[in-house]
Amino acid sequence: MDRLSSLPDELLIHILSFLDASDAFNTSFLSKRWKHLWVKLPILRFSSRSFPRDHLLVDFVQHFLLLRGDAIVTDLSFVNHRENHMRSFYFFVEGIMNYVKHRGIQSLRISADIETQAISQLFDCQSLQSLKLERILTGLQALDFIALKKLDLVCCRFNCYDKKSLDLFKGCSNLQSLTLDSCQFICGILDKLEISAPELTDLNILWMRHRGNLNGGCVIELSTPKLKTFTYGYSDLYQFSIMVDLPLMHQLHVDAFRGCGCFDRSEVGSLNTANQLVNLFKAMGNAKFVTLTARTIGVLSALPSQLDGPAPFSQLSTLKILTRRRQTSINSSQVKLIANLMTGNLEFSAVSMEYQKVSV
Repeated sequence: MDRLSSLPDELLIHILSFLDASDAFNTSFLSKRWKHLWVKLPILRFSSRSFPRDHLLVDFVQHFLLLRGDAIVTDLSFVNHRENHMRSFYFFVEGIMNYVKHRGIQSLRISADIETQAISQLFDCQSLQSLKLERILTGLQALDFIALKKLDLVCCRFNCYDKKSLDLFKGCSNLQSLTLDSCQFICGILDKLEISAPELTDLNILWMRHRGNLNGGCVIELSTPKLKTFTYGYSDLYQFSIMVDLPLMHQLHVDAFRGCGCFDRSEVGSLNTANQLVNLFKAMGNAKFVTLTARTIGVLSALPSQLDGPAPFSQLSTLKILTRRRQTSINSSQVKLIANLMTGNLEFSAVSMEYQKVSV
């Protein structure tokens, strides 16, 4: 411990920043050298795993922040793994939002299974650059974060009531990166999900299913003129409507069929799916680096006529195919499909196959 204590404050604080706040605080009992280091932490991580009851977690967080006074905080993470919360916990979460707004915090993560509209407090927060929300239920119809650059929504639920269209991000004028992961839209008649973000360069849509997320007839409409990378993974395929040209499109990753039990396997369903894929490819036609799963390739190769004519990717340089089996060869229909994808691309340099480890 003496050798560790001899390190400079900056290095010790950096080490402590990887710990949960309760563990970092407990180091203050080691010796006088450690007594006040926890006060200087710019990165704070609070987790319910360190506390058996909600009220103990709330009490600790409130006293921890109070004892720190005006010490600088840049990053704040608050994770409650429990599902049933006492009534005062909802007001506590609102207090956290207010703390973030008035302390100049740049990065915030909140994971808590609660219903709240309090995130609207952060809409005009000028300091907040990165926000990750997990397991939040809200009835807000727009997320107007005026300064936010990175937004991750994981297992969040949006109550759309009787709306036929929803444009959640139209007020996020500075948003550059957006991830929608396993989000649900609670409604019966939503026909169109709009993603309007003039500065968006990175878009990730993951685990979007017909059951429990959006109905199969819903159109996802993109108004993202600066989009560079697009990942669409582990999801049922929807009809995409691209409202603007995407001249900066650089990297595309599509895994639209893995584990989708409601995929329409009829001839008509397969044809519609192939058409949706081809239309998506054409909309992302400037992509230079394209990654497709073997199942996506398989669906398309079964209907090769859908790729007759000009290749959908006009700037394609590298095509990667991900497979869940360690295979080193591809069949003739897949060869034809790949040839169609490459047609007319003078800059094309490589096709590769890569084993995809299954993590779910």
